[in-house]
Amino acid sequence: MDKVQIKRVFLDMDGVISDLDMDMINDWKKEGKWLENFLKFIDSDGFEKLKMIDGSDMLLDYLLSSNIKLTILSSAGNPPANYYKSVATQKSKWLKEHGINVPAIIVQKKEDKQLYAGSDALLIDEGQALSTYSLDTFKNWFAQKRIIIFCDSTQSFNFEDSTDSQEIANIIDAEVYTLTINLRISCNSNLFLHPCINSIAT
Repeated sequence: MDKVQIKRVFLDMDGVISDLDMDMINDWKKEGKWLENFLKFIDSDGFEKLKMIDGSDMLLDYLLSSNIKLTILSSAGNPPANYYKSVATQKSKWLKEHGINVPAIIVQKKEDKQLYAGSDALLIDEGQALSTYSLDTFKNWFAQKRIIIFCDSTQSFNFEDSTDSQEIANIIDAEVYTLTINLRISCNSNLFLHPCINSIAT
């Protein structure tokens, strides 16, 4: 099978280039006040006020210097319908304030990102925990290709649907390999390799 060339890169915002505090979101979940606090965050223009993640400028410089089409693809976090426009506006203002002048797509919820999937596309996202839904989707998209998934060995965050290492391995029929270096957090990471044909999908 011919090797597929990446022609489009979709770049997420929260947790990738904009510093959304995941511990804060986790606390909202624990307190049982997720929606109440999320709406307060939006009302205070929280997305517009986020800091830029250290080092993300180097990622942007690299992507912008390539010949690959770059598009921002970020989720609004699935707020009530009347809050979506406010989130989209805040994120657009954040991009403008940080000099990021590329096309931007703000979808209602993270699952909507799959609408932009393609064999020539790469999504750079921060997903803390891979849900079974996402894994099943990946497996269907790349049924005839090799799947490589990098993730933290913890795979347990209360603010997302978590999936343990063995469940990931079972869903995509993969062996588990533990990586020894993780520059993001102080724990081992797992590499899941799906034994298939020559092409690689990430």
